[in-house]
Amino acid sequence: MIALPEHHQLSTQAKVRMRMLVDEPFILFPRTLAPELYDQIISLCHHARFSPHIVQEAMQLPTIVSLVAAGIGVSVIPASLQNLGRTGVSYRAIREPTPKAELVVAWPTEKPSVLLESFLRVVTAQREDNGTKENS
Repeated sequence: MIALPEHHQLSTQAKVRMRMLVDEPFILFPRTLAPELYDQIISLCHHARFSPHIVQEAMQLPTIVSLVAAGIGVSVIPASLQNLGRTGVSYRAIREPTPKAELVVAWPTEKPSVLLESFLRVVTAQREDNGTKENS
């Protein structure tokens, strides 16, 4: 997803082409934090034939979303961050194909807590909604 300040001119678009962000200031996390994800974002920009102008880096994704809300710039973020409920941010899908990140959950099998059992129910429901399979 693209996170845009709420009143950004592109927030009226249903989907945003990466090329439309060529002159935008970007907010990203440092490459050392998650090199593969960082490289994927840079690759999206390069495929659109530009290098992003990174004006700010932040260690945590919720901080990045807050900086977007403050009007510092735009960011490419995982779609799940829409669920933060942060005001002042418009989330728009990227028109071009984007890479998907696989998440893996591991847990001890003996004496699961009530909290763990609840969490696993949510994860299982989400997995079934997305049509993925469990590897156990």
